[in-house]
Amino acid sequence: MLKRILDVRRVLLLLGGPDVTWDPSRDDDLPPRFYEPLPSGPCKGARVTKEEVEKEKKKYYERMGWDENGIPMKEELEKLGIGELCSAIDRIKQRINSS
Repeated sequence: MLKRILDVRRVLLLLGGPDVTWDPSRDDDLPPRFYEPLPSGPCKGARVTKEEVEKEKKKYYERMGWDENGIPMKEELEKLGIGELCSAIDRIKQRINSS
């Protein structure tokens, strides 16, 4: 049930609204400050690289049944019983590929 909710939420996020559109290549990233070394505390100076985050994000997308852009795959939606969202996936991919 949770997986269905996450996939529906992701499709709706990617569809966007009249004034906001989610672009995974831009909006699935973290702010630059996230990659800076920690300024204090027991882990002072520790940091995570953008490459490490991208590697983990790729793993997450795979586990979720999403493609390399974080778009749920049609097969996954159908398996979850929400195949009616497949037409939305086509619109999302068309918008992302045209930008």
